[in-house]
Amino acid sequence: MFVLRIKKMRQNGTSVKVCGGLILVLCFSVSVSQVPVSVSVRVGDSVTLRCDGSAYRGTPIEQTYIKWETDEIPVYEFIYGNSTPGPGFENRTEIPLEKIQLGDFSLILNHTLSSDQRFYRCSHQRGSERGSSLGRVNLTVTGHEESSSVSYGQPLSLRLYSRAAVTVWFNPAGAGASLPVCAVEGGTVTPDPAYGPRVSGQEQEVTLSALTFTDQGSYTVLDSQSRTISTVNVTVTAHTANLTLLSGALLSLPLLSPGPVEVLFASAGEGASVSVCTLERDTMFSPGPGYEHRVSVQSGSLTLRSLTAADQGQYTVRDLQGDTVSTVSVSLEDVGLSSSNVACIVVGVLLSVCGGFVLCVYILKKRDGNGAY
Repeated sequence: MFVLRIKKMRQNGTSVKVCGGLILVLCFSVSVSQVPVSVSVRVGDSVTLRCDGSAYRGTPIEQTYIKWETDEIPVYEFIYGNSTPGPGFENRTEIPLEKIQLGDFSLILNHTLSSDQRFYRCSHQRGSERGSSLGRVNLTVTGHEESSSVSYGQPLSLRLYSRAAVTVWFNPAGAGASLPVCAVEGGTVTPDPAYGPRVSGQEQEVTLSALTFTDQGSYTVLDSQSRTISTVNVTVTAHTANLTLLSGALLSLPLLSPGPVEVLFASAGEGASVSVCTLERDTMFSPGPGYEHRVSVQSGSLTLRSLTAADQGQYTVRDLQGDTVSTVSVSLEDVGLSSSNVACIVVGVLLSVCGGFVLCVYILKKRDGNGAY
């Protein structure tokens, strides 16, 4: 229809240019409205899908009909003051009323799922008329990726980022095959038999207890369609601690490892290490030379009695593969009169003298009977 008008108006000289310019502007505006806006969000996060409804700013709420849909499936409808989320979008979608009154029809989508990745269309409708398209949004949903360093024997917590059913898989460092860790559905955690009691869970989180070096690798959370929700690359490091004890006290050293270990001691200022104890199980351990009557092992901890200055240094727990499980540096304080102890004694004496003086004054006042000094 536009082409016929142009041919007819070529006979009128100047007016042809004006009409042609108008036609080009109209065509350009239509093509721009069909270009979708691209938005990216990570699983579980919130995202705003923009929609400009400024052309309807000031329209009474009771005459406002906003519709968000995807693939002809309703996502969210605001009909004359009442909002209705589409199937699967319950409690996840909203358009603030104050925004609608300002002509901003942008949709807030919370707790995003991998399945939310698609094209969304926003439209405004008046009465029985066909909805007027206000734009499209192409939403991309990506998985989370992070790295975590955990001390040997400590727990690892994995966020699920989803209230829907998920599975957790483990890919050991340097290995190609992934192993199942657990499945989570409806708040119930079902561990794989290989992990058993080590796996526990609460709302949107799974915890793997007592990590060892064999737990190093990548943990991946997948949704029911095997789409990646998150990936956590885990490194297990040796546990470290510094202790200051009194001479003659006990040293309690957690062994952390469920398997056989060896405890070594390096005296402060010396490089050579000596064996304190070799442990196969709680009931089967072999004390090193000089430690036969001072070392005991119970409930996963080594106890060294009657500490002396010669016991100051670094204690290392090492598994039989030679990997360091933990290092604990120990220093001792003499139980003699240190400067702090002397200060405490002086303060105590002064308080006693003051207390005695007050008591004497009180007795004298009682004897006088009239309260005079």
